[in-house]
Amino acid sequence: MQRPMSSPPSLVLLLVLAMLAAGCAASLPASPEQGGLSPTPTPQVPGSASRSTVSVAAPYPDPEPYEISPRFVKNIAEYGEGGRPLVTIHDATYTLRYQSEALVADVVEAPLLITFTVTPGHTNPNYCYFIITIRDADQGIVVGQEGYNRAFSSETTKKMAYTMPGKYHITLHGAMVDVRLKLQAGG
Repeated sequence: MQRPMSSPPSLVLLLVLAMLAAGCAASLPASPEQGGLSPTPTPQVPGSASRSTVSVAAPYPDPEPYEISPRFVKNIAEYGEGGRPLVTIHDATYTLRYQSEALVADVVEAPLLITFTVTPGHTNPNYCYFIITIRDADQGIVVGQEGYNRAFSSETTKKMAYTMPGKYHITLHGAMVDVRLKLQAGG
């Protein structure tokens, strides 16, 4: 003869209380402006020797992708192949595996034409990306940015041109890509 299963009264009571409490949860407002809680600093751990602290801050404004400066050429077609003569001053391939490379181009005679071709190193395009950032080498100001995948298109060959002479700091950053970088200047 089988006995009917019975639950201990404490288990039933616990389940009923859990179900009642589940319906009582209300979401908090998202920000202090909406009446929510502002983040509070974490108190220092007793006995730690550090005087360093961490607090909430506004994000530092990053330059907009494709930032246009007076050095940016809107009509790249007027240079090279049938246009104004250019001289190749740098032509190299970089293998980027989650690292950065940098160089400085001292352009005496403008323009500076930057051409890059990306070869993905993986069959899954989500693993492959490339960013090239051009800065005024003397002031550190970003004068242009382009890339492959992520925030940029998946075109494998792109060109950028700058009409003023000067020193340009060029940073290449990427993952799982080979990048052929060709720099040409006025001749």
